[in-house]
Amino acid sequence: MDPHFSDAPGPLDDPGLDLDHSPHADLNVAARALVLGAALHAPDAANGLGDLSALGFSDLPPAVDAARRHDLEAASDSILAEFGLASGVTRFERAPRARSKGSRSASASGARLWARAASGDPVSAMSWLRATQATAGGVRQVAAAAALRPPGSYDLGSQRTLAAPRDRRSPRDAASAHVLQRFSLPARTTVRSDDRSETLPTAPPVARDIARAALERERLGLPSAGPPPSAETTHDTSAEPDPQPPSQRVSIVVHGTAAYPGAWWRPGGDFHEFLRGSVSPELYAEGQYFQWSGAYSARHRDVAAERLREWATPYGLRLHRIFAHSYGGVIALRAIGLGLEVDDLVLLSTPNERVETDYSRVGRIVSLRIHFDLVLLAARRRQSFDLPVAEFHLPRWFVGHGDTHEPDLWREHDIGKVLSL
Repeated sequence: MDPHFSDAPGPLDDPGLDLDHSPHADLNVAARALVLGAALHAPDAANGLGDLSALGFSDLPPAVDAARRHDLEAASDSILAEFGLASGVTRFERAPRARSKGSRSASASGARLWARAASGDPVSAMSWLRATQATAGGVRQVAAAAALRPPGSYDLGSQRTLAAPRDRRSPRDAASAHVLQRFSLPARTTVRSDDRSETLPTAPPVARDIARAALERERLGLPSAGPPPSAETTHDTSAEPDPQPPSQRVSIVVHGTAAYPGAWWRPGGDFHEFLRGSVSPELYAEGQYFQWSGAYSARHRDVAAERLREWATPYGLRLHRIFAHSYGGVIALRAIGLGLEVDDLVLLSTPNERVETDYSRVGRIVSLRIHFDLVLLAARRRQSFDLPVAEFHLPRWFVGHGDTHEPDLWREHDIGKVLSL
Protein backbone atom coordinates (compact mmCIF):
# COMPACT_ATOMS: atom_id res chain seq x y z
CA MET A 1 0.00 0.00 0.00
CA ASP A 2 1.20 3.50 -0.82
CA PRO A 3 1.58 5.30 2.55
CA HIS A 4 1.06 8.68 0.88
CA PHE A 5 -2.47 7.75 -0.14
CA SER A 6 -3.49 4.86 2.12
CA ASP A 7 -6.64 6.70 3.25
CA ALA A 8 -7.47 8.52 0.01
CA PRO A 9 -11.25 8.69 -0.60
CA GLY A 10 -12.98 8.28 -3.93
CA PRO A 11 -13.37 10.41 -7.06
CA LEU A 12 -14.23 14.09 -7.21
CA ASP A 13 -16.13 15.87 -9.98
CA ASP A 14 -15.02 19.32 -8.77
CA PRO A 15 -14.05 21.48 -11.80
CA GLY A 16 -11.63 23.43 -9.59
CA LEU A 17 -9.29 20.56 -8.72
CA ASP A 18 -6.38 22.28 -10.49
CA LEU A 19 -6.51 24.80 -7.62
CA ASP A 20 -6.48 22.09 -4.94
CA HIS A 21 -3.01 20.70 -4.18
CA SER A 22 -4.04 18.09 -1.62
CA PRO A 23 -2.97 14.44 -2.12
CA HIS A 24 -6.60 13.51 -2.78
CA ALA A 25 -6.87 16.12 -5.53
CA ASP A 26 -3.52 14.96 -6.96
CA LEU A 27 -4.90 11.46 -7.49
CA ASN A 28 -8.08 12.74 -9.11
CA VAL A 29 -6.18 15.01 -11.51
CA ALA A 30 -3.83 12.12 -12.33
CA ALA A 31 -6.81 9.89 -13.06
CA ARG A 32 -8.33 12.57 -15.29
CA ALA A 33 -5.10 12.87 -17.25
CA LEU A 34 -4.68 9.13 -17.73
CA VAL A 35 -8.31 8.68 -18.80
CA LEU A 36 -7.81 11.41 -21.44
CA GLY A 37 -4.62 9.71 -22.63
CA ALA A 38 -6.43 6.40 -22.95
CA ALA A 39 -9.34 7.98 -24.80
CA LEU A 40 -7.03 9.71 -27.29
CA HIS A 41 -4.62 6.85 -27.92
CA ALA A 42 -6.17 3.55 -26.72
CA PRO A 43 -9.93 3.97 -26.28
CA ASP A 44 -10.53 0.36 -25.23
CA ALA A 45 -8.57 1.12 -22.04
CA ALA A 46 -11.12 3.81 -21.18
CA ASN A 47 -14.02 1.37 -21.43
CA GLY A 48 -15.36 -0.44 -18.41
CA LEU A 49 -14.03 2.09 -15.90
CA GLY A 50 -17.43 2.90 -14.48
CA ASP A 51 -19.13 6.26 -14.13
CA LEU A 52 -16.68 8.81 -15.56
CA SER A 53 -18.92 11.68 -14.51
CA ALA A 54 -17.66 10.98 -10.99
CA LEU A 55 -14.31 12.35 -12.20
CA GLY A 56 -15.93 15.38 -13.79
CA PHE A 57 -16.27 14.14 -17.38
CA SER A 58 -19.35 14.87 -19.42
CA ASP A 59 -17.84 13.21 -22.50
CA LEU A 60 -14.54 11.77 -23.72
CA PRO A 61 -12.62 12.95 -26.79
CA PRO A 62 -12.48 10.66 -29.83
CA ALA A 63 -9.39 8.61 -30.57
CA VAL A 64 -6.80 10.18 -32.85
CA ASP A 65 -4.27 8.67 -35.24
CA ALA A 66 -0.71 9.94 -35.68
CA ALA A 67 -1.56 12.45 -38.41
CA ARG A 68 -4.51 13.86 -36.50
CA ARG A 69 -2.44 14.08 -33.33
CA HIS A 70 0.01 16.43 -35.04
CA ASP A 71 -2.91 18.68 -36.01
CA LEU A 72 -4.25 18.61 -32.45
CA GLU A 73 -0.91 19.67 -31.02
CA ALA A 74 -0.68 22.58 -33.44
CA ALA A 75 -4.24 23.67 -32.64
CA SER A 76 -3.60 23.38 -28.91
CA ASP A 77 -1.00 26.15 -29.15
CA SER A 78 -3.83 28.62 -29.80
CA ILE A 79 -5.88 27.32 -26.86
CA LEU A 80 -2.90 27.62 -24.53
CA ALA A 81 -2.33 31.19 -25.70
CA GLU A 82 -6.00 32.00 -25.09
CA PHE A 83 -5.63 30.91 -21.45
CA GLY A 84 -2.28 32.65 -20.94
CA LEU A 85 -0.37 29.37 -20.65
CA ALA A 86 1.51 29.20 -23.95
CA SER A 87 4.81 30.76 -22.87
CA GLY A 88 5.15 28.63 -19.74
CA VAL A 89 4.28 25.43 -21.57
CA THR A 90 6.69 26.22 -24.40
CA ARG A 91 9.54 26.96 -21.98
CA PHE A 92 8.94 23.69 -20.18
CA GLU A 93 8.80 21.62 -23.35
CA ARG A 94 12.08 23.10 -24.51
CA ALA A 95 13.83 22.47 -21.19
CA PRO A 96 11.77 20.04 -19.08
CA ARG A 97 12.27 19.93 -15.34
CA ALA A 98 10.51 18.05 -12.58
CA ARG A 99 8.42 20.65 -10.75
CA SER A 100 7.37 20.56 -7.11
CA LYS A 101 4.07 22.41 -7.57
CA GLY A 102 2.44 24.80 -9.99
CA SER A 103 1.80 28.51 -9.63
CA ARG A 104 -1.56 29.81 -8.46
CA SER A 105 -2.23 31.65 -11.73
CA ALA A 106 -1.37 28.61 -13.84
CA SER A 107 -3.62 26.43 -11.67
CA ALA A 108 -6.53 28.86 -12.10
CA SER A 109 -6.09 28.85 -15.88
CA GLY A 110 -5.86 25.07 -15.83
CA ALA A 111 -9.13 24.84 -13.92
CA ARG A 112 -10.91 26.93 -16.56
CA LEU A 113 -9.35 24.90 -19.35
CA TRP A 114 -10.46 21.67 -17.69
CA ALA A 115 -14.12 22.59 -18.23
CA ARG A 116 -13.51 22.38 -21.97
CA ALA A 117 -11.32 19.28 -21.79
CA ALA A 118 -14.01 17.41 -19.82
CA SER A 119 -16.62 18.00 -22.52
CA GLY A 120 -15.01 15.78 -25.16
CA ASP A 121 -13.16 18.40 -27.20
CA PRO A 122 -9.87 16.76 -28.29
CA VAL A 123 -7.99 20.05 -28.80
CA SER A 124 -8.87 21.24 -25.30
CA ALA A 125 -7.93 17.82 -23.92
CA MET A 126 -4.48 18.03 -25.53
CA SER A 127 -4.09 21.61 -24.28
CA TRP A 128 -5.02 20.71 -20.69
CA LEU A 129 -2.61 17.75 -20.69
CA ARG A 130 0.25 19.91 -21.95
CA ALA A 131 -0.51 22.59 -19.36
CA THR A 132 -0.74 20.04 -16.54
CA GLN A 133 2.58 18.49 -17.52
CA ALA A 134 4.26 21.91 -17.59
CA THR A 135 2.70 23.65 -14.60
CA ALA A 136 1.97 20.87 -12.09
CA GLY A 137 4.31 18.60 -10.17
CA GLY A 138 4.56 15.09 -8.78
CA VAL A 139 1.77 12.66 -9.59
CA ARG A 140 -0.05 15.17 -11.80
CA GLN A 141 2.96 15.91 -13.94
CA VAL A 142 3.94 12.30 -14.51
CA ALA A 143 0.32 11.28 -15.28
CA ALA A 144 0.04 14.05 -17.87
CA ALA A 145 3.34 12.99 -19.40
CA ALA A 146 2.13 9.38 -19.59
CA ALA A 147 -1.13 10.52 -21.15
CA LEU A 148 0.62 12.60 -23.81
CA ARG A 149 2.77 9.75 -25.05
CA PRO A 150 1.55 8.23 -28.32
CA PRO A 151 2.17 4.49 -28.76
CA GLY A 152 5.79 3.62 -29.48
CA SER A 153 6.93 7.14 -30.24
CA TYR A 154 10.27 7.47 -28.47
CA ASP A 155 12.84 4.71 -28.09
CA LEU A 156 15.11 5.26 -25.11
CA GLY A 157 15.87 1.57 -24.71
CA SER A 158 19.55 1.83 -25.57
CA GLN A 159 20.24 4.60 -23.03
CA ARG A 160 21.46 3.49 -19.62
CA THR A 161 21.84 6.97 -18.09
CA LEU A 162 19.56 9.98 -18.26
CA ALA A 163 20.37 12.12 -21.25
CA ALA A 164 18.90 15.23 -22.81
CA PRO A 165 15.77 14.36 -24.80
CA ARG A 166 16.28 13.85 -28.50
CA ASP A 167 12.93 12.92 -29.95
CA ARG A 168 12.65 12.53 -33.67
CA ARG A 169 9.10 13.84 -33.72
CA SER A 170 8.71 16.98 -31.62
CA PRO A 171 9.97 18.76 -28.49
CA ARG A 172 6.58 17.98 -26.92
CA ASP A 173 7.18 14.23 -27.23
CA ALA A 174 10.73 14.64 -25.97
CA ALA A 175 9.52 16.53 -22.89
CA SER A 176 7.03 13.85 -21.87
CA ALA A 177 9.61 11.11 -22.39
CA HIS A 178 12.04 13.06 -20.23
CA VAL A 179 9.50 13.46 -17.42
CA LEU A 180 8.70 9.74 -17.44
CA GLN A 181 12.31 8.71 -17.32
CA ARG A 182 13.02 11.12 -14.46
CA PHE A 183 10.15 9.86 -12.34
CA SER A 184 11.06 6.24 -13.02
CA LEU A 185 14.31 6.80 -11.11
CA PRO A 186 14.58 6.65 -7.30
CA ALA A 187 13.92 9.89 -5.40
CA ARG A 188 16.88 12.14 -4.62
CA THR A 189 18.79 10.81 -7.66
CA THR A 190 21.12 13.40 -9.19
CA VAL A 191 20.89 13.44 -12.97
CA ARG A 192 22.66 15.40 -15.66
CA SER A 193 21.37 16.90 -18.91
CA ASP A 194 24.04 18.44 -21.10
CA ASP A 195 25.99 20.79 -18.77
CA ARG A 196 23.40 20.92 -15.96
CA SER A 197 22.62 18.67 -13.01
CA GLU A 198 19.44 18.27 -10.99
CA THR A 199 18.47 16.33 -7.89
CA LEU A 200 15.08 14.74 -8.41
CA PRO A 201 12.42 15.66 -5.84
CA THR A 202 10.78 13.12 -3.57
CA ALA A 203 7.56 11.83 -5.09
CA PRO A 204 4.99 9.29 -3.92
CA PRO A 205 5.62 5.70 -5.02
CA VAL A 206 2.57 5.87 -7.29
CA ALA A 207 4.33 8.54 -9.40
CA ARG A 208 7.21 6.14 -9.99
CA ASP A 209 4.77 3.30 -10.72
CA ILE A 210 2.92 5.40 -13.31
CA ALA A 211 6.18 6.39 -15.01
CA ARG A 212 7.45 2.83 -15.14
CA ALA A 213 4.13 1.48 -16.42
CA ALA A 214 4.15 4.04 -19.23
CA LEU A 215 7.78 3.32 -20.09
CA GLU A 216 7.17 -0.43 -20.06
CA ARG A 217 4.21 0.15 -22.31
CA GLU A 218 6.59 1.64 -24.85
CA ARG A 219 9.21 -1.05 -24.21
CA LEU A 220 11.90 1.47 -23.34
CA GLY A 221 14.35 -1.04 -22.01
CA LEU A 222 13.59 -1.21 -18.29
CA PRO A 223 15.51 -4.14 -16.82
CA SER A 224 13.80 -7.49 -16.52
CA ALA A 225 12.72 -8.44 -13.03
CA GLY A 226 14.09 -11.97 -13.21
CA PRO A 227 15.89 -14.46 -15.46
CA PRO A 228 14.75 -14.60 -19.09
CA PRO A 229 13.28 -17.74 -20.60
CA SER A 230 15.73 -20.14 -22.16
CA ALA A 231 16.30 -19.74 -25.86
CA GLU A 232 16.74 -23.50 -26.27
CA THR A 233 13.66 -24.75 -24.46
CA THR A 234 10.29 -23.51 -23.32
CA HIS A 235 10.31 -25.55 -20.13
CA ASP A 236 12.64 -25.76 -17.15
CA THR A 237 12.29 -29.29 -15.81
CA SER A 238 13.76 -28.25 -12.45
CA ALA A 239 10.54 -26.33 -11.80
CA GLU A 240 8.36 -29.45 -11.96
CA PRO A 241 6.81 -30.63 -8.69
CA ASP A 242 7.34 -34.18 -7.59
CA PRO A 243 4.80 -36.55 -9.19
CA GLN A 244 1.54 -36.62 -7.24
CA PRO A 245 -1.67 -38.60 -7.54
CA PRO A 246 -3.94 -36.80 -10.05
CA SER A 247 -6.71 -36.73 -7.46
CA GLN A 248 -4.73 -34.48 -5.08
CA ARG A 249 -6.05 -30.92 -5.00
CA VAL A 250 -3.37 -28.25 -5.42
CA SER A 251 -3.62 -24.47 -5.65
CA ILE A 252 -0.90 -21.95 -6.56
CA VAL A 253 -0.07 -18.23 -6.63
CA VAL A 254 1.19 -16.64 -9.87
CA HIS A 255 2.91 -13.28 -9.54
CA GLY A 256 2.80 -10.45 -12.06
CA THR A 257 5.28 -8.20 -13.82
CA ALA A 258 8.38 -7.16 -11.84
CA ALA A 259 7.35 -9.25 -8.81
CA TYR A 260 9.89 -12.03 -9.29
CA PRO A 261 12.26 -10.68 -6.58
CA GLY A 262 9.41 -10.29 -4.08
CA ALA A 263 8.46 -12.71 -1.33
CA TRP A 264 4.70 -12.24 -0.93
CA TRP A 265 3.80 -14.88 -3.54
CA ARG A 266 6.35 -17.51 -2.52
CA PRO A 267 5.86 -20.18 0.17
CA GLY A 268 6.58 -18.38 3.42
CA GLY A 269 5.56 -14.99 1.98
CA ASP A 270 2.83 -13.01 3.73
CA PHE A 271 0.10 -13.42 1.11
CA HIS A 272 0.96 -17.07 0.48
CA GLU A 273 0.85 -17.83 4.19
CA PHE A 274 -2.43 -15.96 4.64
CA LEU A 275 -4.09 -17.87 1.80
CA ARG A 276 -2.78 -21.19 3.04
CA GLY A 277 -3.94 -20.53 6.58
CA SER A 278 -7.32 -18.89 5.92
CA VAL A 279 -8.53 -19.52 2.37
CA SER A 280 -6.84 -22.46 0.59
CA PRO A 281 -5.02 -24.92 2.83
CA GLU A 282 -4.11 -26.97 -0.26
CA LEU A 283 -1.87 -24.13 -1.55
CA TYR A 284 1.39 -25.59 -2.85
CA ALA A 285 4.20 -24.95 -0.37
CA GLU A 286 7.03 -27.25 -1.44
CA GLY A 287 10.35 -26.34 -2.99
CA GLN A 288 9.50 -26.66 -6.68
CA TYR A 289 6.82 -23.97 -6.77
CA PHE A 290 5.86 -22.30 -10.04
CA GLN A 291 7.67 -19.09 -10.96
CA TRP A 292 8.43 -17.05 -14.04
CA SER A 293 10.71 -14.15 -15.04
CA GLY A 294 8.28 -11.29 -14.35
CA ALA A 295 9.48 -9.45 -17.46
CA TYR A 296 7.20 -7.05 -19.31
CA SER A 297 7.20 -9.15 -22.45
CA ALA A 298 4.55 -11.07 -24.36
CA ARG A 299 7.16 -13.70 -25.24
CA HIS A 300 8.04 -14.24 -21.58
CA ARG A 301 4.36 -14.55 -20.71
CA ASP A 302 3.79 -17.09 -23.48
CA VAL A 303 6.71 -19.16 -22.24
CA ALA A 304 5.42 -18.87 -18.68
CA ALA A 305 1.99 -20.14 -19.77
CA GLU A 306 3.58 -23.19 -21.37
CA ARG A 307 5.61 -23.83 -18.24
CA LEU A 308 2.56 -23.45 -16.02
CA ARG A 309 0.70 -26.05 -18.05
CA GLU A 310 3.64 -28.44 -17.82
CA TRP A 311 4.11 -27.71 -14.09
CA ALA A 312 0.56 -28.98 -13.56
CA THR A 313 1.13 -32.21 -15.51
CA PRO A 314 1.74 -34.32 -12.34
CA TYR A 315 -1.73 -33.23 -11.15
CA GLY A 316 -3.49 -34.40 -14.28
CA LEU A 317 -3.37 -30.90 -15.80
CA ARG A 318 -5.92 -29.76 -13.22
CA LEU A 319 -5.42 -27.28 -10.39
CA HIS A 320 -7.95 -26.41 -7.73
CA ARG A 321 -7.29 -22.67 -7.54
CA ILE A 322 -4.95 -20.17 -9.12
CA PHE A 323 -4.50 -16.80 -7.41
CA ALA A 324 -2.92 -14.66 -10.12
CA HIS A 325 -1.89 -11.03 -9.79
CA SER A 326 -1.72 -8.56 -12.70
CA TYR A 327 -0.06 -10.17 -15.74
CA GLY A 328 0.07 -13.43 -13.80
CA GLY A 329 -3.64 -13.61 -14.59
CA VAL A 330 -2.90 -13.27 -18.30
CA ILE A 331 -0.46 -16.17 -17.98
CA ALA A 332 -3.06 -18.29 -16.21
CA LEU A 333 -5.70 -17.57 -18.88
CA ARG A 334 -3.21 -18.43 -21.61
CA ALA A 335 -2.26 -21.71 -19.87
CA ILE A 336 -5.96 -22.60 -19.69
CA GLY A 337 -6.13 -22.04 -23.43
CA LEU A 338 -3.29 -24.55 -23.74
CA GLY A 339 -5.20 -27.26 -21.91
CA LEU A 340 -4.87 -26.55 -18.18
CA GLU A 341 -8.07 -27.01 -16.15
CA VAL A 342 -8.84 -24.97 -13.03
CA ASP A 343 -11.70 -25.10 -10.56
CA ASP A 344 -11.40 -21.47 -9.41
CA LEU A 345 -9.36 -18.75 -11.12
CA VAL A 346 -8.91 -15.68 -8.92
CA LEU A 347 -7.66 -12.70 -10.93
CA LEU A 348 -6.11 -9.89 -8.88
CA SER A 349 -5.70 -6.49 -10.61
CA THR A 350 -5.44 -8.32 -13.94
CA PRO A 351 -5.70 -6.36 -17.20
CA ASN A 352 -8.02 -7.65 -19.90
CA GLU A 353 -5.62 -8.52 -22.71
CA ARG A 354 -8.27 -10.47 -24.62
CA VAL A 355 -5.94 -13.44 -24.51
CA GLU A 356 -6.99 -16.61 -26.31
CA THR A 357 -8.30 -19.03 -23.69
CA ASP A 358 -10.91 -21.75 -23.14
CA TYR A 359 -13.47 -20.77 -20.53
CA SER A 360 -15.00 -24.25 -20.60
CA ARG A 361 -11.90 -25.51 -18.74
CA VAL A 362 -12.55 -23.21 -15.75
CA GLY A 363 -15.21 -23.86 -13.14
CA ARG A 364 -15.40 -20.23 -12.03
CA ILE A 365 -13.51 -16.98 -12.62
CA VAL A 366 -13.59 -14.01 -10.27
CA SER A 367 -11.73 -10.72 -10.69
CA LEU A 368 -10.76 -8.47 -7.79
CA ARG A 369 -9.38 -4.97 -8.38
CA ILE A 370 -9.41 -1.39 -7.13
CA HIS A 371 -11.39 1.36 -8.85
CA PHE A 372 -9.52 3.38 -11.51
CA ASP A 373 -6.18 1.60 -11.09
CA LEU A 374 -3.68 4.30 -12.14
CA VAL A 375 -0.98 1.77 -13.01
CA LEU A 376 -3.24 -0.04 -15.49
CA LEU A 377 -4.44 3.32 -16.83
CA ALA A 378 -0.82 4.37 -17.43
CA ALA A 379 -0.22 1.05 -19.18
CA ARG A 380 -3.41 1.69 -21.20
CA ARG A 381 -4.92 -1.65 -20.30
CA ARG A 382 -8.62 -2.40 -19.96
CA GLN A 383 -9.73 -2.83 -16.34
CA SER A 384 -12.74 -5.07 -16.71
CA PHE A 385 -13.69 -8.45 -18.14
CA ASP A 386 -16.88 -9.57 -19.79
CA LEU A 387 -18.84 -12.62 -18.74
CA PRO A 388 -18.16 -15.29 -17.56
CA VAL A 389 -15.78 -13.34 -15.30
CA ALA A 390 -17.43 -11.96 -12.15
CA GLU A 391 -15.97 -8.55 -11.23
CA PHE A 392 -15.44 -7.39 -7.62
CA HIS A 393 -13.84 -4.20 -6.32
CA LEU A 394 -12.04 -3.34 -3.13
CA PRO A 395 -13.42 -0.08 -1.66
CA ARG A 396 -10.25 1.70 -2.77
CA TRP A 397 -9.54 4.17 -5.56
CA PHE A 398 -6.55 4.95 -7.80
CA VAL A 399 -3.81 3.24 -5.69
CA GLY A 400 -2.39 0.69 -5.23
CA HIS A 401 -2.11 -1.92 -7.91
CA GLY A 402 -0.77 -4.46 -5.39
CA ASP A 403 -3.50 -3.97 -2.78
CA THR A 404 -5.37 -7.01 -4.07
CA HIS A 405 -2.68 -9.25 -2.58
CA GLU A 406 -2.45 -7.46 0.77
CA PRO A 407 -3.37 -9.89 3.60
CA ASP A 408 -4.62 -7.08 5.86
CA LEU A 409 -7.14 -5.95 3.26
CA TRP A 410 -8.30 -9.51 2.69
CA ARG A 411 -8.89 -9.83 6.43
CA GLU A 412 -10.51 -6.42 6.84
CA HIS A 413 -12.99 -6.95 4.01
CA ASP A 414 -13.34 -10.74 4.41
CA ILE A 415 -12.44 -11.15 0.75
CA GLY A 416 -12.42 -14.94 0.89
CA LYS A 417 -16.12 -14.89 1.86
CA VAL A 418 -16.95 -12.13 -0.66
CA LEU A 419 -15.44 -14.21 -3.45
CA SER A 420 -17.05 -17.42 -2.11
CA LEU A 421 -13.72 -19.18 -1.73
